[in-house]
Amino acid sequence: RVTILKRDGDQSAEFSNYEDARISSVAGDLIMIRADLVEQILLKDSVDIFIMPGVSISFSSDDTIVDNDLNYDDPVNCNIYGLGVIKNTGSGSCIRVKNPGSKLTVECDYIQNVNGVAVNISPSLKFHLKCNYV
Repeated sequence: RVTILKRDGDQSAEFSNYEDARISSVAGDLIMIRADLVEQILLKDSVDIFIMPGVSISFSSDDTIVDNDLNYDDPVNCNIYGLGVIKNTGSGSCIRVKNPGSKLTVECDYIQNVNGVAVNISPSLKFHLKCNYV
């Protein structure tokens, strides 16, 4: 479901969830999401994410993709790309950037939010979005 393309070109073993891959990754790695996930994506500084075409990331308890949470409040600089789908089925945002020092670029097929704001960006250093449908 989730693998890491290490910065030296090796590919990691497969992880059953994003969080385990995030913990195992280091700066310069690429996390590849190859199957639908229902979990929050907490970004990690200098670790990019590739979402395979048609693969869906969804969450309902809070924001789906976030740069910071209660235990991690440093700015992140990363890219999310591929033709994946980013969803939120609760009252949170699909993408939430809280840290004013974060730099985030997102490319995806579409972003879908049922009840909340699709993209919620506090003043950040840089945010770019390229999406076929919001």
